[in-house]
Amino acid sequence: QEGEDIIFACTMKSGKKASICVTGSGDTGQNDKKFAQYRFGPADAPAELVWPMAPSDGKLAFKSVPYSGGGEAQISFVNGDTEYVVFSRIVRTNFEPGEPNYPAIEDGILIRRGGTVLGELGCGGDVEMPIQYALAEQYSDPAPEMIYAE
Repeated sequence: QEGEDIIFACTMKSGKKASICVTGSGDTGQNDKKFAQYRFGPADAPAELVWPMAPSDGKLAFKSVPYSGGGEAQISFVNGDTEYVVFSRIVRTNFEPGEPNYPAIEDGILIRRGGTVLGELGCGGDVEMPIQYALAEQYSDPAPEMIYAE
């Protein structure tokens, strides 16, 4: 929405939009402070999933890890019995001396329930905004661990 800082935004391969934005007015009232909010749904209709609806509902969790030639950032939350993990990663694909490294860049959402992966939704084409580390750290709690599909 206009005036919000964007932590993450992409159009999924399905055509739906996924975003994490800093919302709220920043007023001193508990119900109107700025907070990070996940939104998912059609680009031209109301979001299908919004979490948290208000700061009192909880906070997103952020974790990052460096890799040789890349790294990964994750923002996660639990809604009911389902866990959602938004990720941005760059992975080095070639370690041969003197040869170029064509990094694999992936952004998307991992969804799991009870530790079982239900699916992984990939962003399609160009990502409007990969995870912005500084904003994610400012508006999220630290996550205890990285979460992977395998």
